[in-house]
Amino acid sequence: MKTEKISIIITTFNRPLNILSRAVESVKKQTYQNKQIIIINSAPENKELKQKINKYAIDNKVEYYETEKKSNACIARNLGISKAKGEYIAFLDDDDEWIEEKLEKQIDKFDSEIVGMVYCDFYIINKNKIKKVQYSKKEGNVLGDLLKKNMIGGCSIPLISKKAIDDCGNFDMNFKSSQDYDMWIRICKKYQVRHIGQPLVKYYISPDAITRSIQKRIDGWENLINKHEELYLNNKKSSNYFFNVIASELIKFGEFDKGIYYYKKAIKDKKISINNLMIIKGILKYALYSIRCKK
Repeated sequence: MKTEKISIIITTFNRPLNILSRAVESVKKQTYQNKQIIIINSAPENKELKQKINKYAIDNKVEYYETEKKSNACIARNLGISKAKGEYIAFLDDDDEWIEEKLEKQIDKFDSEIVGMVYCDFYIINKNKIKKVQYSKKEGNVLGDLLKKNMIGGCSIPLISKKAIDDCGNFDMNFKSSQDYDMWIRICKKYQVRHIGQPLVKYYISPDAITRSIQKRIDGWENLINKHEELYLNNKKSSNYFFNVIASELIKFGEFDKGIYYYKKAIKDKKISINNLMIIKGILKYALYSIRCKK
């Protein structure tokens, strides 16, 4: 059984204390004992909440830090990384929580120095409706599969070796969305990953979640494509799959011009199948039907 220290970085931004404390308590209840718990407050201007969080951290023997001013998640997580003392790092969003055995099960999967990250299945909880999610079972060298879609999931899911982060770099502050996806790609270029086919995270859908802002999602996708242009050029099958995923999402949210643009990119590369064309046709028909119904 491994005994190395795990640093857990919990980032919070104007979250009510009862929600943040739910996340912290799920960390404190972990069966894995050797851990460092860090709270990073990225909204220090809220002085009343800041005082409550600070007191809570002191009472619960949790390390507390804050950004110099109101900031984004990348700045907060990178600050947490700079304070981490463990050989492994896990991130937890303030509105999510972990199953008690998460860290213990994940750390035991680091069976080689070439393993940089271990991910798992998870639950999505939306208005008390619970859905089990398994994006993938892929292990080993998964870069090609990862370029198709973010099969790892959000920041609350993987356990990552500190060495892998040091080698591949912190979160890219140019990203307002998909910053986790960008880091996973960089890690998977150099390291292998392992998977646990068991839901170990409760991921809550929040009304203000960044993933609900379609414009931020578009910006994140385009940042990924631009930053990792060479990877996508060298992995045509993966890039075409990714372009189709983007196009479908854009059409779903009514961004028809952008959606058609990404479908054309896939078609231009001549890797799109007849089945995909039929799906596109169906989506477009559905979109047009929805528009007529709204009139």
